[in-house]
Amino acid sequence: MLTHIALFRLKPEAEGQDKAANLAQILQNVRDMAGGIPSALSVVAGPHHEVADFPFPAHDIAVVARFNTEADYVAYVTHPLHRKAAAFAAAVAESTSAITFESEG
Repeated sequence: MLTHIALFRLKPEAEGQDKAANLAQILQNVRDMAGGIPSALSVVAGPHHEVADFPFPAHDIAVVARFNTEADYVAYVTHPLHRKAAAFAAAVAESTSAITFESEG
């Protein structure tokens, strides 16, 4: 099984919208991918949740996707819904990080 995690730190403004609107668009794009890319076991996203008394530098949003096989992962990455979502996220992000790793069920 493969797990892919992408982290985004968003620009204050991009694509004619503020950070909150772009964050909401990324979340919608992920919901669209979760329902529209059958090769993914799951695709979820969420904004950073600041915990009182434990502040630390963080990205604004994380996207986590899980796959049975490497072929499923490749099908996800090359799917038109992912390409559209990734292009938007890249346009509104000031920085990104990602990791893909083998995981257990």
